[in-house]
Amino acid sequence: MGFYDEIPILQHFDTLKRIESGQGSLCAPIHARLEPTELCNFRCDFCCWYNGDRHKTIPSARFTGKNIFRRQRLLKLIEELIQCGTMAFSFSGGGDPLLYPWMAVLLKVISERKKPFGITSNMAMNISDDLIGELAKADWIRWSMNAGTYDTYLKIHNPIGSNGHNIFERALHNIRLVNDIRLRSNLRSNINASYVVSDTNSHDISNAIKLTKDLGVACISFRKDTPVVKQDSANQYSEKEEQDILTGKEQFETDRFKVYINYDRLEDTQKANDPELFCFYSNHSVYIAADGSVYPCCYARLDAKYAIGNVNHSDFMEIWNSKKRRENYKHLIFDQCPTCAYGQTIKALKPLYEGKIKAKDIFVKTVHPNYFI
Repeated sequence: MGFYDEIPILQHFDTLKRIESGQGSLCAPIHARLEPTELCNFRCDFCCWYNGDRHKTIPSARFTGKNIFRRQRLLKLIEELIQCGTMAFSFSGGGDPLLYPWMAVLLKVISERKKPFGITSNMAMNISDDLIGELAKADWIRWSMNAGTYDTYLKIHNPIGSNGHNIFERALHNIRLVNDIRLRSNLRSNINASYVVSDTNSHDISNAIKLTKDLGVACISFRKDTPVVKQDSANQYSEKEEQDILTGKEQFETDRFKVYINYDRLEDTQKANDPELFCFYSNHSVYIAADGSVYPCCYARLDAKYAIGNVNHSDFMEIWNSKKRRENYKHLIFDQCPTCAYGQTIKALKPLYEGKIKAKDIFVKTVHPNYFI
């Protein structure tokens, strides 16, 4: 089983019923991904923003590496999203969200509103005690790890600045701090180590599995490095990569520590060959970049042509309720979009949008629905 196997939107019966009634594009975004800053302390080998060769494959991105959300506008935006009906927030982006100066304030506001939130970060920066305390409240932290040893960590992440020599230990230190607070609060670890497998780090898989278990994180999740543009065939792990992950899973996995090899994510790059497979997912989630641009998802953020408005010029509700946004999904054909992790979600929703099935046919009942769709 992979880390991304479930399709969370199928756990939301009210949303499925609205789709069934023909009102799918009128739903509120269940999950909002926010990019507070484009600043980053790394120049990762696999990054489409900061790797020069990768960046050339992006058609037209509004990305300077310098944009940062104004504090008051972002705080107001969170309130607008909650009023709209958004149930969960996650922070990621072209930059690292923990470099945003007011991150602790944002997370405190969301916690006080009792909304779940998650963070994707390399965790390799100086983090204040206040922010560490707020991070411990996160529903999840996706730690961009990608290496199990110091040398590989430096090679794949290419840290900038003068403190590269201790940056790996800094990340490990911050992980331990968050986990210590969770442990004292009688909570299980909420940190998931993410490992993008490439030629640069494929030899370090076994070391990474052992290290994450020793750190006390919840799991380590592997996926293959993927190109920006969809391909005719799916990605594949090499025989050795696959064997190293499976061997590590057998040696180290326990009830409290999981090792995931994401076969489903291999298909992120593969075309569906269905000209009517529209992005139904885009009616239920939203991505807002550091310059205020509103995108259907984090993958569409790669190309400025997918922007549907800007919250620095308009209230979010005005953008979300506009005819342009409500009709937008019909112009987003899966095979023409960048590489995407939501293919299975889109395929599951298509027959419901087309009136060929009922909500009850695909509803997945669970005690605690996952709002991070």
